[in-house]
Amino acid sequence: MKKFICCVWFVCFILFSPVICQGEIISNAYVATVHGSSEFQISNGGTQIYFNPQPDTAYVWNENNGSAPGTIATYNGAVRDGMKTFACTDIAYGKRLDTIKMEFDFYSGIDTATGSPTAMINPGINFFLTDGLGNYGMWSPGSGGTPYSTTDISGEPGWKHLTLDCTNLAENTWGQMNEYNGGLSTDRPLWSVIRGWTIAGFYDFQRTPQGGFEDWDDMLWSDITNIGVPDTTLNQFGIVLFHGDTVGGMLGDSDGEIGLDAGRAWAQTGRVARNYQLTVDGELHNMVFIPEPTTICLLALGILGTIRNKK
Repeated sequence: MKKFICCVWFVCFILFSPVICQGEIISNAYVATVHGSSEFQISNGGTQIYFNPQPDTAYVWNENNGSAPGTIATYNGAVRDGMKTFACTDIAYGKRLDTIKMEFDFYSGIDTATGSPTAMINPGINFFLTDGLGNYGMWSPGSGGTPYSTTDISGEPGWKHLTLDCTNLAENTWGQMNEYNGGLSTDRPLWSVIRGWTIAGFYDFQRTPQGGFEDWDDMLWSDITNIGVPDTTLNQFGIVLFHGDTVGGMLGDSDGEIGLDAGRAWAQTGRVARNYQLTVDGELHNMVFIPEPTTICLLALGILGTIRNKK
Protein backbone atom coordinates (compact mmCIF):
# COMPACT_ATOMS: atom_id res chain seq x y z
CA MET A 1 0.00 0.00 0.00
CA LYS A 2 2.81 2.43 0.89
CA LYS A 3 4.49 1.71 -2.43
CA PHE A 4 1.20 2.38 -4.24
CA ILE A 5 0.71 5.74 -2.47
CA CYS A 6 4.30 6.73 -3.26
CA CYS A 7 3.69 5.94 -6.94
CA VAL A 8 0.58 8.17 -6.97
CA TRP A 9 2.52 10.97 -5.30
CA PHE A 10 5.33 10.63 -7.84
CA VAL A 11 2.95 10.76 -10.84
CA CYS A 12 1.20 13.86 -9.45
CA PHE A 13 4.56 15.50 -8.68
CA ILE A 14 5.73 14.98 -12.26
CA LEU A 15 2.46 16.28 -13.70
CA PHE A 16 2.27 19.38 -11.51
CA SER A 17 5.94 20.49 -11.51
CA PRO A 18 7.53 22.89 -14.01
CA VAL A 19 9.75 21.13 -16.57
CA ILE A 20 12.98 22.55 -17.97
CA CYS A 21 13.86 21.30 -21.47
CA GLN A 22 17.09 22.62 -23.01
CA GLY A 23 16.74 25.94 -21.21
CA GLU A 24 13.00 26.23 -21.96
CA ILE A 25 10.71 26.34 -18.94
CA ILE A 26 7.37 24.59 -19.40
CA SER A 27 4.84 25.44 -16.68
CA ASN A 28 1.26 24.45 -16.01
CA ALA A 29 -2.00 26.38 -16.21
CA TYR A 30 -4.56 24.28 -14.33
CA VAL A 31 -8.09 24.41 -15.72
CA ALA A 32 -11.32 23.95 -13.77
CA THR A 33 -14.97 24.98 -14.03
CA VAL A 34 -17.28 26.26 -11.30
CA HIS A 35 -21.05 25.80 -11.61
CA GLY A 36 -20.29 23.18 -14.22
CA SER A 37 -18.02 20.25 -14.99
CA SER A 38 -14.98 20.44 -17.28
CA GLU A 39 -16.50 22.98 -19.67
CA PHE A 40 -13.34 23.19 -21.77
CA GLN A 41 -11.34 21.20 -24.32
CA ILE A 42 -7.54 21.00 -24.38
CA SER A 43 -5.65 20.06 -27.54
CA ASN A 44 -2.32 20.26 -29.37
CA GLY A 45 -0.33 18.75 -26.53
CA GLY A 46 -1.78 21.16 -23.99
CA THR A 47 -0.82 24.30 -25.88
CA GLN A 48 -4.39 25.18 -26.95
CA ILE A 49 -7.62 25.49 -25.00
CA TYR A 50 -11.22 25.96 -26.09
CA PHE A 51 -13.47 27.37 -23.38
CA ASN A 52 -17.01 26.10 -23.94
CA PRO A 53 -19.85 28.64 -23.77
CA GLN A 54 -20.46 29.54 -20.11
CA PRO A 55 -24.24 29.96 -19.68
CA ASP A 56 -26.60 30.52 -16.76
CA THR A 57 -26.86 27.61 -14.33
CA ALA A 58 -29.04 26.28 -11.53
CA TYR A 59 -26.43 27.48 -9.03
CA VAL A 60 -25.93 30.89 -7.42
CA TRP A 61 -22.95 32.98 -6.35
CA ASN A 62 -22.61 34.21 -2.77
CA GLU A 63 -21.75 37.83 -2.11
CA ASN A 64 -18.26 38.77 -1.03
CA ASN A 65 -16.93 39.07 2.51
CA GLY A 66 -18.66 41.62 4.71
CA SER A 67 -22.11 40.36 3.75
CA ALA A 68 -24.23 38.17 5.97
CA PRO A 69 -23.53 34.44 5.55
CA GLY A 70 -25.47 32.97 2.66
CA THR A 71 -26.17 36.32 0.97
CA ILE A 72 -26.91 35.63 -2.69
CA ALA A 73 -25.08 37.94 -5.08
CA THR A 74 -27.19 39.95 -7.53
CA TYR A 75 -26.69 42.29 -10.47
CA ASN A 76 -29.32 44.96 -11.08
CA GLY A 77 -31.72 42.93 -8.97
CA ALA A 78 -31.13 39.66 -10.81
CA VAL A 79 -29.42 36.65 -9.21
CA ARG A 80 -25.83 35.97 -10.28
CA ASP A 81 -25.99 32.39 -11.53
CA GLY A 82 -23.29 32.23 -14.20
CA MET A 83 -20.70 29.58 -14.97
CA LYS A 84 -16.96 30.32 -15.10
CA THR A 85 -13.96 28.32 -16.24
CA PHE A 86 -10.50 29.31 -15.00
CA ALA A 87 -7.00 28.47 -16.27
CA CYS A 88 -4.82 29.27 -13.24
CA THR A 89 -1.09 29.32 -12.59
CA ASP A 90 1.00 29.84 -9.46
CA ILE A 91 4.37 30.50 -11.12
CA ALA A 92 4.33 34.24 -10.32
CA TYR A 93 3.27 34.07 -6.68
CA GLY A 94 4.93 36.84 -4.67
CA LYS A 95 6.27 38.66 -7.75
CA ARG A 96 5.55 42.34 -8.41
CA LEU A 97 2.88 43.05 -10.99
CA ASP A 98 5.29 45.23 -12.97
CA THR A 99 7.60 42.24 -13.61
CA ILE A 100 4.96 40.32 -15.62
CA LYS A 101 4.53 40.03 -19.37
CA MET A 102 1.71 37.93 -20.86
CA GLU A 103 1.28 36.75 -24.44
CA PHE A 104 -1.06 34.34 -26.24
CA ASP A 105 -2.87 33.82 -29.52
CA PHE A 106 -6.66 33.89 -29.70
CA TYR A 107 -9.28 33.31 -32.37
CA SER A 108 -11.59 36.18 -33.33
CA GLY A 109 -13.75 34.50 -35.96
CA ILE A 110 -17.11 32.77 -35.70
CA ASP A 111 -17.44 29.87 -33.28
CA THR A 112 -18.30 27.02 -35.64
CA ALA A 113 -18.82 24.69 -32.66
CA THR A 114 -21.90 26.61 -31.51
CA GLY A 115 -23.16 28.26 -34.69
CA SER A 116 -23.51 31.57 -32.87
CA PRO A 117 -23.21 34.57 -35.23
CA THR A 118 -21.28 36.50 -32.58
CA ALA A 119 -17.55 36.72 -33.22
CA MET A 120 -15.26 35.23 -30.58
CA ILE A 121 -12.89 37.39 -28.56
CA ASN A 122 -9.93 36.73 -26.28
CA PRO A 123 -10.35 34.97 -22.93
CA GLY A 124 -10.64 37.26 -19.93
CA ILE A 125 -7.56 38.11 -17.85
CA ASN A 126 -7.41 38.44 -14.06
CA PHE A 127 -4.52 39.09 -11.69
CA PHE A 128 -5.22 38.42 -8.00
CA LEU A 129 -3.08 40.88 -6.05
CA THR A 130 -2.11 42.01 -2.57
CA ASP A 131 -0.34 45.09 -1.28
CA GLY A 132 1.24 43.01 1.50
CA LEU A 133 -0.70 44.94 4.14
CA GLY A 134 -3.79 42.71 4.27
CA ASN A 135 -5.48 44.21 1.23
CA TYR A 136 -6.47 42.12 -1.79
CA GLY A 137 -8.02 42.79 -5.17
CA MET A 138 -8.75 41.37 -8.61
CA TRP A 139 -7.11 43.44 -11.38
CA SER A 140 -8.98 43.06 -14.67
CA PRO A 141 -7.04 44.80 -17.45
CA GLY A 142 -9.59 43.86 -20.10
CA SER A 143 -12.34 45.70 -18.18
CA GLY A 144 -10.51 49.00 -17.89
CA GLY A 145 -8.08 51.32 -19.55
CA THR A 146 -5.02 49.08 -19.39
CA PRO A 147 -3.59 48.84 -22.89
CA TYR A 148 -2.72 45.51 -24.39
CA SER A 149 -1.87 45.11 -28.04
CA THR A 150 -3.39 42.71 -30.53
CA THR A 151 -1.90 42.00 -33.96
CA ASP A 152 -3.15 39.83 -36.80
CA ILE A 153 -1.22 36.59 -37.35
CA SER A 154 -0.07 36.42 -40.95
CA GLY A 155 -1.54 33.59 -43.01
CA GLU A 156 -4.09 32.58 -40.35
CA PRO A 157 -7.36 34.46 -40.84
CA GLY A 158 -9.14 35.22 -37.59
CA TRP A 159 -6.12 34.53 -35.39
CA LYS A 160 -4.60 37.39 -33.39
CA HIS A 161 -1.67 37.68 -30.98
CA LEU A 162 -2.25 39.49 -27.67
CA THR A 163 0.53 41.08 -25.62
CA LEU A 164 0.12 42.62 -22.16
CA ASP A 165 3.48 44.00 -21.04
CA CYS A 166 3.24 45.11 -17.42
CA THR A 167 6.95 45.96 -17.43
CA ASN A 168 6.31 48.89 -19.76
CA LEU A 169 3.07 50.67 -18.78
CA ALA A 170 2.74 54.42 -18.38
CA GLU A 171 2.30 55.67 -14.81
CA ASN A 172 -1.03 57.33 -15.68
CA THR A 173 -2.52 54.12 -17.09
CA TRP A 174 -5.58 53.05 -15.14
CA GLY A 175 -7.01 49.58 -14.70
CA GLN A 176 -10.16 48.06 -13.22
CA MET A 177 -9.82 46.60 -9.71
CA ASN A 178 -12.75 44.44 -8.61
CA GLU A 179 -13.76 42.87 -5.29
CA TYR A 180 -11.03 44.59 -3.31
CA ASN A 181 -11.20 44.84 0.47
CA GLY A 182 -9.20 48.02 1.01
CA GLY A 183 -6.01 49.90 0.29
CA LEU A 184 -7.49 51.84 -2.63
CA SER A 185 -9.58 55.00 -2.92
CA THR A 186 -11.11 54.00 -6.27
CA ASP A 187 -11.84 50.87 -8.31
CA ARG A 188 -9.87 52.46 -11.16
CA PRO A 189 -6.44 52.98 -9.61
CA LEU A 190 -3.56 54.41 -11.62
CA TRP A 191 -0.68 52.15 -12.56
CA SER A 192 1.59 54.22 -10.30
CA VAL A 193 -0.53 53.04 -7.34
CA ILE A 194 -0.74 49.29 -8.01
CA ARG A 195 2.41 48.46 -9.97
CA GLY A 196 4.16 47.37 -6.77
CA TRP A 197 1.34 45.09 -5.61
CA THR A 198 2.35 41.44 -5.80
CA ILE A 199 0.74 38.35 -7.30
CA ALA A 200 -1.27 36.55 -4.62
CA GLY A 201 -4.00 33.99 -5.30
CA PHE A 202 -7.69 33.35 -4.83
CA TYR A 203 -8.71 35.08 -1.61
CA ASP A 204 -11.65 34.94 0.77
CA PHE A 205 -13.03 38.39 -0.11
CA GLN A 206 -14.10 37.24 -3.57
CA ARG A 207 -17.61 36.24 -4.50
CA THR A 208 -17.81 32.48 -4.17
CA PRO A 209 -19.73 29.87 -6.15
CA GLN A 210 -22.45 27.85 -4.48
CA GLY A 211 -20.87 25.58 -1.86
CA GLY A 212 -17.55 27.45 -2.09
CA PHE A 213 -14.72 27.07 -4.58
CA GLU A 214 -13.51 23.91 -2.90
CA ASP A 215 -16.75 22.08 -3.73
CA TRP A 216 -15.87 22.41 -7.43
CA ASP A 217 -12.25 21.36 -7.06
CA ASP A 218 -10.88 20.59 -3.62
CA MET A 219 -7.23 20.49 -4.67
CA LEU A 220 -7.02 23.65 -6.74
CA TRP A 221 -9.24 25.68 -4.41
CA SER A 222 -9.04 23.85 -1.11
CA ASP A 223 -10.68 25.61 1.86
CA ILE A 224 -11.54 28.86 0.08
CA THR A 225 -14.61 30.42 1.66
CA ASN A 226 -15.78 33.95 2.36
CA ILE A 227 -17.70 33.17 5.52
CA GLY A 228 -16.32 33.83 9.00
CA VAL A 229 -12.64 34.09 8.13
CA PRO A 230 -10.22 37.04 8.04
CA ASP A 231 -9.26 38.50 4.69
CA THR A 232 -6.40 36.41 3.39
CA THR A 233 -5.10 34.68 0.31
CA LEU A 234 -5.76 30.96 0.40
CA ASN A 235 -3.81 29.66 -2.56
CA GLN A 236 -1.14 30.91 -4.94
CA PHE A 237 -2.94 30.77 -8.30
CA GLY A 238 -2.75 34.49 -8.96
CA ILE A 239 -2.74 34.74 -12.78
CA VAL A 240 -5.85 33.55 -14.59
CA LEU A 241 -7.27 33.27 -18.08
CA PHE A 242 -11.01 32.69 -17.94
CA HIS A 243 -14.32 32.63 -19.73
CA GLY A 244 -17.72 33.30 -18.17
CA ASP A 245 -19.13 35.71 -15.65
CA THR A 246 -20.92 35.49 -12.33
CA VAL A 247 -23.85 37.38 -13.86
CA GLY A 248 -24.49 34.80 -16.57
CA GLY A 249 -26.76 36.14 -19.29
CA MET A 250 -27.80 39.32 -17.46
CA LEU A 251 -31.38 39.07 -18.70
CA GLY A 252 -33.83 39.25 -15.78
CA ASP A 253 -37.14 37.42 -15.79
CA SER A 254 -40.29 37.94 -13.71
CA ASP A 255 -38.87 35.91 -10.81
CA GLY A 256 -35.76 38.04 -10.54
CA GLU A 257 -33.60 35.23 -11.84
CA ILE A 258 -31.29 35.74 -14.78
CA GLY A 259 -32.91 34.26 -17.85
CA LEU A 260 -31.75 33.34 -21.33
CA ASP A 261 -28.27 34.28 -22.49
CA ALA A 262 -29.65 36.39 -25.33
CA GLY A 263 -28.89 39.42 -23.17
CA ARG A 264 -25.20 38.61 -23.37
CA ALA A 265 -24.39 37.15 -26.75
CA TRP A 266 -20.75 36.40 -26.02
CA ALA A 267 -21.85 33.83 -23.40
CA GLN A 268 -23.20 31.75 -26.30
CA THR A 269 -19.76 31.45 -27.90
CA GLY A 270 -16.60 29.73 -26.80
CA ARG A 271 -13.15 31.27 -26.62
CA VAL A 272 -9.87 29.85 -27.85
CA ALA A 273 -6.31 30.54 -26.69
CA ARG A 274 -3.03 28.94 -27.73
CA ASN A 275 0.73 29.45 -27.34
CA TYR A 276 0.31 31.00 -23.89
CA GLN A 277 3.52 32.51 -22.50
CA LEU A 278 4.31 34.30 -19.26
CA THR A 279 7.54 36.15 -18.59
CA VAL A 280 8.03 36.55 -14.85
CA ASP A 281 10.87 38.74 -13.65
CA GLY A 282 12.71 38.11 -16.93
CA GLU A 283 12.12 34.33 -16.95
CA LEU A 284 10.06 32.98 -19.86
CA HIS A 285 7.51 30.23 -19.17
CA ASN A 286 5.74 28.37 -21.98
CA MET A 287 2.42 27.42 -20.48
CA VAL A 288 0.67 24.08 -20.89
CA PHE A 289 -3.05 23.77 -20.11
CA ILE A 290 -3.96 20.72 -18.05
CA PRO A 291 -7.23 19.66 -16.40
CA GLU A 292 -7.53 20.61 -12.74
CA PRO A 293 -5.37 18.54 -10.37
CA THR A 294 -8.20 16.45 -8.93
CA THR A 295 -9.00 15.00 -12.35
CA ILE A 296 -5.35 14.29 -13.08
CA CYS A 297 -4.76 12.63 -9.71
CA LEU A 298 -7.86 10.48 -10.17
CA LEU A 299 -6.52 9.54 -13.60
CA ALA A 300 -3.18 8.64 -12.01
CA LEU A 301 -4.97 6.55 -9.39
CA GLY A 302 -6.86 4.73 -12.14
CA ILE A 303 -3.71 4.04 -14.16
CA LEU A 304 -1.74 2.84 -11.18
CA GLY A 305 -4.71 0.84 -9.92
CA THR A 306 -4.89 -0.93 -13.28
CA ILE A 307 -1.17 -1.69 -13.16
CA ARG A 308 -1.52 -2.96 -9.61
CA ASN A 309 -4.48 -5.22 -10.52
CA LYS A 310 -2.53 -6.72 -13.42
CA LYS A 311 0.19 -7.67 -10.98
